[in-house]
Amino acid sequence: MYRIVIADDEEYVRELVAKNINQSGREFVVVGKAENGEEAIDLVKELEPDILITDICMPIVSGLELVRQIRELDRSIKTVIISGYDDFSYAKQAVSLGVTEYLLKPFLPEELLEVLDKIGEELQRQKTLVTNMQEMQNQIRDNLHFRQENLIRKLLKRKISEEQFPEECRKAEMNLPAPFYAVGILRVSADVSGLLAVVKDEYFPKEVSTCLAEQDERQSVILFAGTCRNARTFERYIREGMEQLSESMERYYDRQLCCAVGQVYEDWKQIPESYQEARSVWNGILDFNEAVVFYQEQIKARSGTESNGIERPVELENNLLVNIQMGRTEQALEILGEILQYYQLVNVRLSEFVSISLVEMVFHISGTLRKAGGDVQLWKNEDVVEYLKKHFAYGSLSDAREVLEQYVTRCCEQFAMVNEKQGDRIVYNVKELIEKNLANEEFNLESASAQLFFSHNYVRQIFKQITGESFTEYLIRRRMETARELLQNQTYKIQDVAIRTGYSNQRYFASCFKKYYGCTPTEYRNSLK
Repeated sequence: MYRIVIADDEEYVRELVAKNINQSGREFVVVGKAENGEEAIDLVKELEPDILITDICMPIVSGLELVRQIRELDRSIKTVIISGYDDFSYAKQAVSLGVTEYLLKPFLPEELLEVLDKIGEELQRQKTLVTNMQEMQNQIRDNLHFRQENLIRKLLKRKISEEQFPEECRKAEMNLPAPFYAVGILRVSADVSGLLAVVKDEYFPKEVSTCLAEQDERQSVILFAGTCRNARTFERYIREGMEQLSESMERYYDRQLCCAVGQVYEDWKQIPESYQEARSVWNGILDFNEAVVFYQEQIKARSGTESNGIERPVELENNLLVNIQMGRTEQALEILGEILQYYQLVNVRLSEFVSISLVEMVFHISGTLRKAGGDVQLWKNEDVVEYLKKHFAYGSLSDAREVLEQYVTRCCEQFAMVNEKQGDRIVYNVKELIEKNLANEEFNLESASAQLFFSHNYVRQIFKQITGESFTEYLIRRRMETARELLQNQTYKIQDVAIRTGYSNQRYFASCFKKYYGCTPTEYRNSLK
């Protein structure tokens, strides 16, 4: 039974609320009633209730002051404020004081009981948590959890010989050797990882033994050992157990749990292989929609993206960079999401390719920012570099999204600072667009202005005013300068140079080059010899 104290300066309200609660048939009982806040404080000290229901306006000590003093006495007491004043300021103060619920008079008995049911569920979760924490502390005192962690780390690093294996398992109280083994990687909050080590076995049948080792503040490794009839039954037990465990963690602790599992092996020496497979699956998870994901299922689902058919999404990356350079945070984050969705479809065997590609993308953005005069220390620090490598190697795409969204937002802010003046920003962005479109014969002032969301007349004027050149003059100059650089490489044909600088007609290209430099491309190349 959950004990309740009621505080209200109107007797009929106290009696009516108490009657509705005591006759509801639920696990609540009113143990005390007070007609003012001062009396309520004494009752709380004496009776130690689980829940306090109080009117907001009372003599001597108000309901809000009562809640404040009760919170100082015992923060675990749940409080419900009832009031006839439809005033948001009261509700706001109540929330700031940690009030659990807020009811407005007049309310129906069903509304009150609905509020109490919610509080009862929360109290039950707290009770379960306390029980599990006590059990966890007892287990830690026995040191069993640490012995099991040590066993997993040795197995993953292949530091246990065949002769040592039975004795090491006995020390860790693991039901090994076994016919089947599999390794999973768990995503779980640090504040419940120790608790998870205690309660996990309740969700698996006796044919499945589990052993847990923390990897970092957000991940743990779980070893499954099965004495089942076959591998398929073993996998089914793992799936059902993880789904039930995930449901309980979300229901009672408001924590989401997801597990990536490698293949099932019959030889304990192949435990490291199952771990690497679990890692490759883990790296490719963008949204944690399922409690458990198996390696074999992901291989089948992504069978169409093998190593010879996957490339970096260069066009998306270029669009991302353009939007970052222009300080468009919202559009940049949207494109980043498309890039991560693209990598989510990559075969799980290519997780290393994905990690390397994301790191390269970060440093490409960083280099562009540094070139533009931004914060050159942003990712230059060696500690940050190591963090990136470790994060993309061991984290999921979901973790990568969190890091990259922060990074992209920061870069957009940096570019906004670099291009603080609107004119300078426009000129910088126009030049960047020109560099990216030198080979695009159709590129002109109108298309550049459209991408910048400015009128072409305004862009023309501001570009000429700041640079001293017209848009067309600058575009032709950059094409000619680029052509001259490319002609210095004897492997490029003159026709290829023309195409790469925006001229589909080689004769017209030669004419423009001669007009600009006083000689044809062929004459220029011969002069180099």
